[in-house]
Amino acid sequence: MKFRQKKIKNEFISLYLEIYYKGIRKYDFLNWYIKANPTNSDERENNTPAVAAVTAINTRI
Repeated sequence: MKFRQKKIKNEFISLYLEIYYKGIRKYDFLNWYIKANPTNSDERENNTPAVAAVTAINTRI
């Protein structure tokens, strides 16, 4: 299981899980979106919870 990022329109990045189980690949889209290139502190603050959650989960895997 890995976290992946996918660029989507409007300069956002979608976060999703890529899961391999018995040779089968599945994707689980989490509906978490972060700004690709935050330009001010508000946009950076909006990205922080999602990035922190992904980092915390990723360290447990």
